[in-house]
Amino acid sequence: MTSTATIFGNDDLAAMIHARPETKASLVQIYPASASASLVELRGPRMTIGRDAQCNIEVTDDFISRVHAMLEVTERGWRIIDRGSLNGTYVNEVKASEQPLFPGDRIRVGNHIFKFLSADDIEVQYHEAIYEMMTFDALTGTHNRRYFE
Repeated sequence: MTSTATIFGNDDLAAMIHARPETKASLVQIYPASASASLVELRGPRMTIGRDAQCNIEVTDDFISRVHAMLEVTERGWRIIDRGSLNGTYVNEVKASEQPLFPGDRIRVGNHIFKFLSADDIEVQYHEAIYEMMTFDALTGTHNRRYFE
């Protein structure tokens, strides 16, 4: 009888244990719904969310602090860190000061809700296709008015 431990060699097992987690990820705004909202690719190592123009993800909302939260990639994957915001940062409707993120997590800052997606998630491809249909003219293949707005 063969044990399952012999299926993988020691090198294979070490590679799986030390494999770097997926660092490519995206946020998609799911509330409030907006024709101009698009998929935001997260580019590491850090990105900020807030209403300040210097933030990587600028959100116009009076209930969001100037620098509300920070998204950071670590050796274990992405995490969100509240930056002392007045109204808090919520992950799956639970207030979080620092929280690891997993595909499908909902992040609420102020009145905005974002969904965290990993790069290999089929939903990312869906949102990219929708955005392209909204911003390109199907007949000419050029950008339409929505793209420029």
